[in-house]
Amino acid sequence: MLDDSEVWTHEKVVAFKAEFLAFLKSCKIHSKETGGFTVLGDQIWGSQLRMLDIIFEGLEDGIHDFKFLKSRQLGCSTFARAFAIFWLGVHDGLQGGLVLDSDSNKEAARREI
Repeated sequence: MLDDSEVWTHEKVVAFKAEFLAFLKSCKIHSKETGGFTVLGDQIWGSQLRMLDIIFEGLEDGIHDFKFLKSRQLGCSTFARAFAIFWLGVHDGLQGGLVLDSDSNKEAARREI
């Protein structure tokens, strides 16, 4: 049985999503697609919105563990890193770690963050 604190209300989801999308307006990445620095909030792809919608639908159902199987070049990994940074920033007392499959990916993620 789910604890009521694990289930997010629709109002909380709407507010949190709005704050995250506002946060993305201050996130810049070096993008191969645009050939320069790009504000994430100005270039949100459909794949990224679908991932975000699934997360928030899950939170409304009390789900807090998400795993995504995806193809390459969808922008989901970049989006997920921004989401993790935002999540850690708005929840006091949380600590986070980032685990990647190779040193080159680890270094790329560090530069991105």
